[in-house]
Amino acid sequence: MIGAKEHYRRTLIPMQICILAISAILYFKAHMPLFGIFVYFLVMQVGALVGALWATRMKRKFEKMSPRPLYKE
Repeated sequence: MIGAKEHYRRTLIPMQICILAISAILYFKAHMPLFGIFVYFLVMQVGALVGALWATRMKRKFEKMSPRPLYKE
């Protein structure tokens, strides 16, 4: 089973690219103030971590219900 730390490590680079790209769009296209972008950036970072924790919990829950593993390690 993949733990939350491993799940977060696997999705770290794509999530960071997405968060940075959206932050840049907000700054350059929407002309949002830097403080607002900083708050957005922090909220998205916390959301990425919470999402990894939640995904791990759900996989664990589904593995208990299913006789077959959801994925191969």
